[in-house]
Amino acid sequence: MATQELPTRISEAASAAAGTKAVVNAGRMALKVMNPWKTLQLASKLNQKGGIDCPGCAWPDP
Repeated sequence: MATQELPTRISEAASAAAGTKAVVNAGRMALKVMNPWKTLQLASKLNQKGGIDCPGCAWPDP
């Protein structure tokens, strides 16, 4: 079966995917399942050398 290529369409982004609001929401979600100390420990290790790689983040490996 042949595939049909659709024309590419580029437009302005509807809104930002990161920023203060994203950090606050991520913190709220983490605090629902962890205490504040564990949440801070996790946040300090995300995307750091020797830490945890966030699969949803676009950060390159250090």
